[in-house]
Amino acid sequence: MRLKQLTFLTSASADLSAGAARELTAPAPEAAVGCAVTLAAETRRRRWATAPAPTTG
Repeated sequence: MRLKQLTFLTSASADLSAGAARELTAPAPEAAVGCAVTLAAETRRRRWATAPAPTTG
């Protein structure tokens, strides 16, 4: 959802002045990194939750 918001703000900023566009998109880099961290953690959590039990023997 957050990535969709960033995409929308970036698209919307194309019609604005440079200063207004910068203001809208200023948090984008940190937000994108935050989304990536969250997605990576969730992917790891799900992978470990569904990993098959090791076989013995």
